[in-house]
Amino acid sequence: MHIKHLDTANYVLAGDGSILAELLHPGRESDISLQCSIAYCSIAPGQRTHRHRLLHSTEIYCIVSGSAVITIEDETAEISTGTIVHIPPGAWQSVANFNTEPLLFYCIVDPAWRAEDEEILELE
Repeated sequence: MHIKHLDTANYVLAGDGSILAELLHPGRESDISLQCSIAYCSIAPGQRTHRHRLLHSTEIYCIVSGSAVITIEDETAEISTGTIVHIPPGAWQSVANFNTEPLLFYCIVDPAWRAEDEEILELE
């Protein structure tokens, strides 16, 4: 059995500017068999992630709380609690939280996230 809790997770500043806690990753967990990685992420009110992409992995965002605007390539949409977003490999993306509450979401990456797969651009 493999159990982790958000209260005891290790939170870090990710390259895109979000705060995240990696919960499961097949390269770092010897007792699980997964192809994907799962992280819990937050974007503070008034913050925006740097424009970034994963070259070879698909991302799924499952919004737990809050609302924001997501841009994927040349499309923009509002996202909020209960929304699931599919981000295909190679697609440039950013998330802007213009609200007063944090945006909280799970990010599932398949195949699992790798630093060498991610490209990040500074905000313009």
